[in-house]
Amino acid sequence: DVAFVDPNVPRKFTPYGIQTICQGSACNIWVTYTALGNAQSGFISEFTPEGALLQSFALNGPMHSPWGIAIAPDNFGQFSGALLVSNNISRGRIDAFDIATGQFLGSLRDENGQVIEIDDLWGIRFGVAGANGLTNQLFFTAGTNEYGDGLLGVITVQQ
Repeated sequence: DVAFVDPNVPRKFTPYGIQTICQGSACNIWVTYTALGNAQSGFISEFTPEGALLQSFALNGPMHSPWGIAIAPDNFGQFSGALLVSNNISRGRIDAFDIATGQFLGSLRDENGQVIEIDDLWGIRFGVAGANGLTNQLFFTAGTNEYGDGLLGVITVQQ
């Protein structure tokens, strides 16, 4: 067996983002894949720390150049427990997927019901409490102005 290989991902796709995500005491490696040049879809694979494939999703529809991933905590409103994926494009969105099936659940929206769009969105990560942000605060980074500027922000769901 070869470590960190997902036979479900077509050869035209390449790793684009990587994140260690812990749920309870189990920490696994999540990898996003995009097709360079035509990234109207994407794949996400979950591996053990040793490189064994646990699951993979073929994400179509709203997916476009998936980069950052995070699992929403239980206090994140309608998307609690969902797999959140940032799309690294201008007008980038954070989309929610069912973590067991990969089914699209929707995009994060602001208090007016508008889809949140962040130019050239990159990484996402939840706070871990204390000085590191609340557990329902989703921090993000982006390379706005065609990557000429950097942006660090936070999205908090109102309960």
